[in-house]
Amino acid sequence: MRRAIIHSFNNELLRKLIAVISAALIARALGPSGKGQYALLIYFAAISVSFVSVGLANAQLFLKRKYTLEKVTSNILFVSLILGLTAFVIMNLLVEFALQNIYKDVSKHLVFLTTIAIPFRLVTLSMKRVLQSEFKIKSYNYLKMIEPVVFLFLLISSYLLINININHIVIIFVLSGIINFLVTVLYIRNKVIFRIAHIKFDVLKSIGHYVIRVGPGGLLGLFQYRIDVFIIAYFLNDYRVGLYVAGM
Repeated sequence: MRRAIIHSFNNELLRKLIAVISAALIARALGPSGKGQYALLIYFAAISVSFVSVGLANAQLFLKRKYTLEKVTSNILFVSLILGLTAFVIMNLLVEFALQNIYKDVSKHLVFLTTIAIPFRLVTLSMKRVLQSEFKIKSYNYLKMIEPVVFLFLLISSYLLINININHIVIIFVLSGIINFLVTVLYIRNKVIFRIAHIKFDVLKSIGHYVIRVGPGGLLGLFQYRIDVFIIAYFLNDYRVGLYVAGM
């Protein structure tokens, strides 16, 4: 347990260091306005994933006491896929409202590109949590490193080779999420058993009941996650958002 804690701590430190380097490169390449636009786009995707996954992580751990790992995993992944696709559709239906009130200077295709990452990220998150629920902490930590490392590698490569803009960085963001998904699938394909036959109404019902019980508390915490950035974007502009995000 002690080694797992130390490993997780070191892993988190490294991820934060990579995040700082990535943020500095993005700010240097895009300037305050571009940085503000990019922050709004990725926070939109992050909050969407967090919103639709509220309670799923704990449900995955809690229901192991009641059902087999195969049943819990199959149903959680099924729910994650459905929720991810639903969020993708809803966010694109609301895109006009978002463009008028929040993404005032952002191209519509960038909002669409960002929402593509939502289903991939949600399903990937659920797959990784299977390892966490099995207390395979080192494997879980290694998989958490994939996306930030891939993102930084693609970002540095693009930064050195071309004059990057926000379009390139959003594509890198989406690609890193898809690569993360594919690597996670390859890694856990022999560790996670997914069967259509394991998807049962009683398990889905238990997941729903659990999420309803713990969801409100999670949503209260979620409202504090970068909501301030969207408030600033609503009243001001992406330049001010960029300055705020850089300072924050």
